[in-house]
Amino acid sequence: MYTILLLNQKGGVGKTTIADELAFAFERRGMTVAFVSTDPQGGNVHEVCDDPDYAESCDFQIVDTAGVLKNGMDDWCRAADMILVPMLPSTRDVEP
Repeated sequence: MYTILLLNQKGGVGKTTIADELAFAFERRGMTVAFVSTDPQGGNVHEVCDDPDYAESCDFQIVDTAGVLKNGMDDWCRAADMILVPMLPSTRDVEP
């Protein structure tokens, strides 16, 4: 299983949208995807996987995170194979 984590402490930068689109792209190519969300706000299109055994058997695990840094996020970062940090292209959004 390859884990992709979408992370940014700022909300509204597209983490959930990118996570959903990545999952759709992998699924269209016949791969199995476990969609995990630590975001209490929700908003994702995919059903969230709550079964760690199923996630381990998938080709990819896509992890959508909340717009705030939470306890346990360092564990997710260590476990990820790739961390994507979406940003809006403005000077106000680069600093946070």
